Amino acid sequence: MSLETLDRKIEALRADAANRISNYRRVTADVRADTTLSNEGKSLKLGGTKERVTSEVADLQRQENEAIAAEIQSLERSIGGTVGSASGADLISFRDAQDRANRTTNATDALAAMRSAINTNDRELARAYLMRAVTQQDADPVAQALAGIGGSGSPWSDVVQEYANAYPDAAKAVDDLYTIRSRERDRTRTLLSAGAYVVL
Repeated sequence: MSLETLDRKIEALRADAANRISNYRRVTADVRADTTLSNEGKSLKLGGTKERVTSEVADLQRQENEAIAAEIQSLERSIGGTVGSASGADLISFRDAQDRANRTTNATDALAAMRSAINTNDRELARAYLMRAVTQQDADPVAQALAGIGGSGSPWSDVVQEYANAYPDAAKAVDDLYTIRSRERDRTRTLLSAGAYVVL
C-alpha cells in the first residue's frame, strides 16, 4: 500500500477507537448520573464494559502497529529486492554488503562509502548503506535531534538522500520508508499514538 493509503488506514483506526471511547464515556456518565440506580445497580450495569472497550481498542492499536510494520517490510523489500530468490553467490554478496555497512558507525564514512558504491555501480552495497543509515538514525539520539520533525538535516539523512538521488526509480519508496521511520521514532507522535488508544 502507499503511504497515503497507510495514513488513511491509521486515521480510520484512530477514529474508530475515538468513537468507541467516546461512547463508553457517554454510557458511563449516563449510568453514574442515573439516580434511580443504587451503587450496586450501577456497577452491575457497567460490569465488564470498560474491559470490553479496552480490549476492542487494544485490537485497533494492534492493527495499526501491524499495518505500519507491514508497510515498512514492503518498502524495504521494494528497495532491497527479493533476497529469497537470489542465487547462492548473490546471497553471500548481499550478506557481505550488509556486514560491511553494519560495521560503519560514522555517517560521514557511510556517505563516502555510499558514493563509492554508486560510482562503481554496486547497487547491493549502496542498498546496504541505505538500510544502515535508516536504522542507525533510529538508534542515534543526536541524529534524531538534528533531523527534527521533517527528518532532514542529519548526516544519516544525507546518506539516504544520496541513494534516492542516484536511483530515482526507488526514490518514492526510500522517501516513504524514511517518513514512516521518522514518525515512528518521533516521541511526540508516539505519545499521540498511544493516547489515541487509551480508555480512561
